[in-house]
Amino acid sequence: MFVILSKLLPAFVYPLGLSVLLLAVAAALRGRPRLTRALCLAALALLLTFSSWTVANGLLTSLENQYPRMPIQSIPRAEAIVALGGADSQDAAVPGEEPDLARSSDRLLYAARLYRAGKAPFILFSGGAIQEKNRGVEAANAARLLREWLVPQNAIVLEGESRNTRENALFSMRILRPRGVSRIILVTSAFHMPRAVAVFRKVGFQVIPAPADFKSGDPDGVWPGVLPSVDALAMSQLAAKEWLGIFVYRLRGWV
Repeated sequence: MFVILSKLLPAFVYPLGLSVLLLAVAAALRGRPRLTRALCLAALALLLTFSSWTVANGLLTSLENQYPRMPIQSIPRAEAIVALGGADSQDAAVPGEEPDLARSSDRLLYAARLYRAGKAPFILFSGGAIQEKNRGVEAANAARLLREWLVPQNAIVLEGESRNTRENALFSMRILRPRGVSRIILVTSAFHMPRAVAVFRKVGFQVIPAPADFKSGDPDGVWPGVLPSVDALAMSQLAAKEWLGIFVYRLRGWV
């Protein structure tokens, strides 16, 4: 239940969801013009602020800069590479079909490159799905892609049951502890790395961060940084979700 609520309820405190909520309240209070006007202006201000590329980029940078990009050759060796899920559009995936890659597929490709560079003897892929019917689909697709990217089958270990970062860490420990593995290279999106590192260290891993899928950066030209943008709003939502996740994980003692 916590996993489902953690995915649904926060939507109402993200910029877009909160704006819609404010407008809904304003519509319900249309008999009070001053309050209605204030709520509508607040909703507009939220949308304009968080759809600004400058704001969105700043929010993502505050996460991504905690673990900057590193050349592969400078990353130390470890006993295993752990790549977190998110590379596959898993909720729409169908077993046996071609993987439907999301933008965060950089995570998986980077893990393959680390393996081919000799940074660890095998890759553990950790990622499931909230929907039971899709559980394990992303892991199977990840294995398929890793083989295409020249990672041998005997160097691929799958964990396809986890539904969040906490379960990624717990279930990975369950698999790796019997193998005597404690020092890992952790691969996930750069914006997600601060929370992931904290969670994996909390359960007992020695973590070498290897971030991928960097999203922040300067827009092309001047106007994209000033004018409202759907892409910028999506970036703001992503950063807000991650900061909220860090806050909730701290409250629960998971980091």
